[in-house]
Amino acid sequence: MRIGTLDLEQFYPETNLQTVTAATLLTMPTLVTGNFVAGASALGLAWVARQALTAWRRDNCLLGSDLDVIDTRDHAAANTNDAVTARLRKATGNHDLTAIESRSAQYRLLMVANDDPAQIAKVLPRVASVLGVAPDALGWIPTAGRDLSIILAPLERAEWLPVAFDESALTPGKLIGYIGRDVLSNHVTYSRQDAPHMLISGTTRSGKTEAIRADIQSMRLSGLKPEIHIIDAKGTLCREQCATFTADMREGLATLQAIVEQARERIKEIVAVGCDNWFQYKAKCPDVCPAPIMVYVDEYPQLRALDKETVEAVVGELSRVHAASGVFVTLGIQKPKAETLPTEIRDMFDIRLAMRVPDSKASGVAIDEPGAEGLPGAGAFMFRNGGDSVVRGRGAFIEISI
Repeated sequence: MRIGTLDLEQFYPETNLQTVTAATLLTMPTLVTGNFVAGASALGLAWVARQALTAWRRDNCLLGSDLDVIDTRDHAAANTNDAVTARLRKATGNHDLTAIESRSAQYRLLMVANDDPAQIAKVLPRVASVLGVAPDALGWIPTAGRDLSIILAPLERAEWLPVAFDESALTPGKLIGYIGRDVLSNHVTYSRQDAPHMLISGTTRSGKTEAIRADIQSMRLSGLKPEIHIIDAKGTLCREQCATFTADMREGLATLQAIVEQARERIKEIVAVGCDNWFQYKAKCPDVCPAPIMVYVDEYPQLRALDKETVEAVVGELSRVHAASGVFVTLGIQKPKAETLPTEIRDMFDIRLAMRVPDSKASGVAIDEPGAEGLPGAGAFMFRNGGDSVVRGRGAFIEISI
């Protein structure tokens, strides 16, 4: 299982050798001429400037980044795995290889510094035997940075770390959704401005409802006072604060039809002031711009079964046209099928979040590729934003206070 790539310089570029070398060369003439204090001070200032630049590029702040605290908290201490190191050296003949182990929420991470990823790939089955896992269960990031590969061995579910909802990853004033953390413990987020509608797939106890809760919380924390409407056949989302909630599908359809009428009036106002969509309207006329409308339909097939043609017409109009009116739709479905989610509707949902689904066909409908059928549940996900590559991780969990 190949996961993807990672640019480590975006995480800790303050250790960049080129920067340290440049700062040293700039201060060397001062040191050589004997003005040691001035030279040391200049070198110190260069280091501080680099730290500030790092914080700005990585966290959009100069001081006191929350991400520094999170990284310390969520990553277990890194240690050499002697057994894997010995097996790698014996199998490859390269006695410089060393496997450094740490952990994320779901995986043991084994980082190996090497300049030949293909050499490591050949011996992954032997590494699997040392770790006591099936070879096809190993994750593999061949190029995680300059001369660095990462092997990911899944943890037993009893050892999984909880993924807390982290609002520091959100941006006030923007419709940013928080999904959770990927296999390397990095935040996974998306923007409704870039991809307005979301499809969440997953069977019972896979984490689908928790994913919807996390998205509702994300929208609330935007500071834009969203108007939230929830249609949920099972009623599990009934305690969420919202403008309307119903578990009755007829009431749900009536709610969607009312939103369509409201959206049609909105777009007239938006076009009248020379704007193309709600985001432009918000930027141009913030004092009169209405709140975004967030629509959550869990168990969508139940709604569709009520009146297929009418439901598809309403959902189709909302998803094709009314993102421009500030209406953003999220559909939840347990067993995605092509006949339940026709291509012309499915293609409108750029944000795809798949938890565990029944089979590879359902995975293809949910995320456009197989794999979600093998997810272990409990929040494990595959996430795709538009044409981007799939990201694996674990979804955020929000505790409900009763």
